[in-house]
Amino acid sequence: MVVTYSVSRDTVAAGQTLTYVSTVHNHGPAAAGNVTVSVTLPSEVTLVGVSSSLGGCPTLPCNLGTVNGGSSATVLLEVEVNGSAVAGAVLTSTASVGSDVIDPNEANNTASARTRVQPAIGLIDIDRETIEFGDTPGTEQLVLTNVGVIDVTISGHSISDPFTAEGCVGTTLAPGESCVITVMFPASGGAWCEVLEVSHNGEGDRRALIKGGI
Repeated sequence: MVVTYSVSRDTVAAGQTLTYVSTVHNHGPAAAGNVTVSVTLPSEVTLVGVSSSLGGCPTLPCNLGTVNGGSSATVLLEVEVNGSAVAGAVLTSTASVGSDVIDPNEANNTASARTRVQPAIGLIDIDRETIEFGDTPGTEQLVLTNVGVIDVTISGHSISDPFTAEGCVGTTLAPGESCVITVMFPASGGAWCEVLEVSHNGEGDRRALIKGGI
């Protein structure tokens, strides 16, 4: 029997969930009976649920029953990272497989998966740092994206005349979500260079350079 083990995230924050996937393969040719997958979880996580492609095991260790020669079976574990998890800690989980047949190579009966705990922050990214209208009045858009791991609320933005801006204010962005700020340039015949500043309760970019009439 051979076991492989993987985890859904390379990094994680307190309060987030992880999915561990343990796959066992019987190279055969004979069937292996009473195949059991055992998992050691780090103390920083709480087990939420277990499911398997064989045996229907709801708990650990997971008894898959018989795995035929040349066949595989999978065990999925859902865990939640505890609030006490310290940023920078490495969460290591280990899966092992056993059965009632003699395995001539026990070196591949165990595998591990690791995830690093990162600070729970919201991180705003602006899709471009400069907007140039040239000498033509019009509108341009800035896309703000939360690339962090917790929600970020956009509380406001400001820019001086002749530019104006609207959008995103009061919007709460979950991780991966975006909103759009529309910048308007109603003038021409002169050179303007102003900074659009964005206020939010996260980390990351807060400003973009806006040029017009240049």
